[in-house]
Amino acid sequence: MTTTVSRAQFIRGDFQGGKKPLRPPWALNESHFIDHCNHCGACIQYCPQTILIEGAGRLPEVDFSRGECTFCAACVDHCDSRALQRQDGEPPWRLQAFISDACIAYAGVFCIACKEQCEAGAISFKNGTGGIPLPLIRHDLCSGCGACHQPCPVSAMEIRAEAPEESEA
Repeated sequence: MTTTVSRAQFIRGDFQGGKKPLRPPWALNESHFIDHCNHCGACIQYCPQTILIEGAGRLPEVDFSRGECTFCAACVDHCDSRALQRQDGEPPWRLQAFISDACIAYAGVFCIACKEQCEAGAISFKNGTGGIPLPLIRHDLCSGCGACHQPCPVSAMEIRAEAPEESEA
């Protein structure tokens, strides 16, 4: 079966047509977000971490290669369209960090860059073969802030909403 992808999806590397952009914290679900967002760019302009960028259709997206989200809520405070709304007792989003097979620790190289940046203590290491520590993520502690993404020398840290395909060893 052939999947048709738009030019924008192709450029983003979404060859299957199913990759959803990461929206700012406290964003409504995707269809409601698209309906409510007025493309004003205020959330991008007022993000002190500068991790929000203009994506497809001038809609804001999170780019963790630029840094981490501190959940300061400046984006929500400046969202007049109410596409971003804080809900009492609800987390800012359902994103979490996942470690891909590209992690250099799996290749026998000592690296703990992700752990050093994780203030929540969600990343720990266990001894692997040859004494090289292997990373583990406690998803119950991970806020999906993205602090672990940027310092990773091989971009092995993925911040996403989906459950991991395999349980992490």
